[in-house]
Order: sequence, then structure tokens, then C-alpha cells
Amino acid sequence: MERGYKIGASMAGDEHRGRCGGGVPGTAVFGTKGGVAGVIAPSLSRKAIAQALRARHTFASTGERTYGLLRCGKHIMGDEFEHKGAATLEYRFLGDAGWDEIVAYDHTGEIWRRDLQQELGLSDRKIRFRWGGARVKDRYRWAAWKGKITITNAVINDFQGLGFEHIEETCWRESATTIGFKSDTYGDVDAIEIDVSHLKTAKIKIEGTIDGYVKVGDPLKGNPFVHCPKFEWETTGAELLEAARLKKDLPGVDMFLGLERMSDVAAPREVTGTLNIDPHNGPHGHRPVYFLGRQVDDAKVWTSAVFISFK
Repeated sequence: MERGYKIGASMAGDEHRGRCGGGVPGTAVFGTKGGVAGVIAPSLSRKAIAQALRARHTFASTGERTYGLLRCGKHIMGDEFEHKGAATLEYRFLGDAGWDEIVAYDHTGEIWRRDLQQELGLSDRKIRFRWGGARVKDRYRWAAWKGKITITNAVINDFQGLGFEHIEETCWRESATTIGFKSDTYGDVDAIEIDVSHLKTAKIKIEGTIDGYVKVGDPLKGNPFVHCPKFEWETTGAELLEAARLKKDLPGVDMFLGLERMSDVAAPREVTGTLNIDPHNGPHGHRPVYFLGRQVDDAKVWTSAVFISFK
């Protein structure tokens, strides 16, 4: 879309077995799970679905049965149309784990973000540690994380992992002050929600190692990520209370460590709203606008864009 192409949202896994939306990729190196594409059609007939696909009336998820819809008046996502003056877009997202944020993009990148945790009211004790990304842009891209988060001068009351794809990705209590974690990320993000008393006085230390796929050699010896074989990050609860979000970028493709405050209120499973778009075309005579919804478990859904030619 940056180059002027008018494309629709689609998602699929390299599943190899013909079970559309029903299986993970065919071998361990293709990714974490298969995606799902959704179609908005007037009927479940072959002709109607084919016409809807051709019209880009689609949304795409990371494999969950989530739903995203974008409208502008009588037009829905995928449509291209002319419009005079500012355009009001209506969005709706349905999920199963609670929505964390809604983000709007155009050909330039992100243009708007809605933080549901902030809207619900941030807690003084509930926080989230997130990590993710990939080592390289390649089939063998994933980062194998193993580490621990140590919180002192505070009390870890409870914690739970989110975003893990299988039982070998996990987190556990190592001691009264330390939580261990292990997972692989292929560009996705995993997280641990933590309930902490006395966050204001807390000292937080995150450390660990990043490994990769052993294509040649002894897999028992591992394959440390040459650009960042180890990571370490120290901060305080006071800094997190002040900033609400802290982030440490790492080498690789969108690899990072993050700490965020969360709300005590459960995130909503349905989110609706509107966004006004200024009447400015891009360099190709129109402005594409599409939305991304992300749940608390990092499940995502993208809408196709509406392609607006402002007059």
C-alpha cells in the first residue's frame, strides 16, 4: 500500500495437510501456528464468497476465531470510493481473551492508537512483562528465549503466562522473588502478567539467553544468537509507575523486552468506536486506512483497508 497497491487482508499457515484453519504449520521451522482469513459475504455460496474475496471484503487473524470489521458509511473494508471532506470510520472487534489495543494505519504507517488498558484505569500492582520478535527474516528465524525476572523490595503475589503456543513454552516460580520463563518467538510476543505488592519500591531485573535453530551441528550445544546471546535489563517499579510503559530494544527483527502497567479490570471482548480521517490523499491519489486489533494474549486480527480518494 505504500507503493499504491490495493490489496486485501489474508492469513494462512503452511499447514501441508489441507485442514484449513485447523492445524499448525507442517514442520517445526515454518512458524508457531496457522492463520485464519475471514470473508464478509452476503451468503455462503461459491459465487458470493468469490466476489467478496475479489472485492477485498476480508479480515485476517493469527489463528484465533477473532473478528474485525471496518466501515465508512455504506462502504466496508476493501472498498475503494470517493469522499468529500473528513471521513468517519467505524470499527468493531470481537475476541475471546479481551482486547488490549486498537491501532489504525495508512500508507505511512501507524496514525492512531487506542490503549484499552489505559482507558480501564491502570493498577498500582498489576504489571506485564513482554518479550518477542525474531532473530532474522528467514524460515529459521525464531528466537529461543530462556530467562528469569527478579523482583526485590516487593512481593510477587501471583503471575500467569500469556501467548504461549504449547506446554513447552512456560513460566514458573523459581523463588519468592524470581519467575523463570522459556519460549520461542517467530515474530510474535509472549508475556507474563504479574501481581506485585509495593511496586513503588520494587527493583526489577530481567536476564537470560537467546538461542536459535541448530541446522548444522549438535543441537544439545545450542546456537546462541550472535548479535545478542544474552540479555540483561534493570529498572525500578517507580520508573514503571511513572512511565506506564518501558521498552528495551534488542538486535534482530523487532526483538524487545517490555514492561507495562495493566488494569485490574478485565479487558473487553468487544470493542467498537469511530475515527475521523483528515481529507488528505497519499502520493498515489488515494489514502488506504486499515485497523489492527491485539488481544492481551497477543492474538491479532487485521482488517482490509478502505481506499479513500478525497475530493
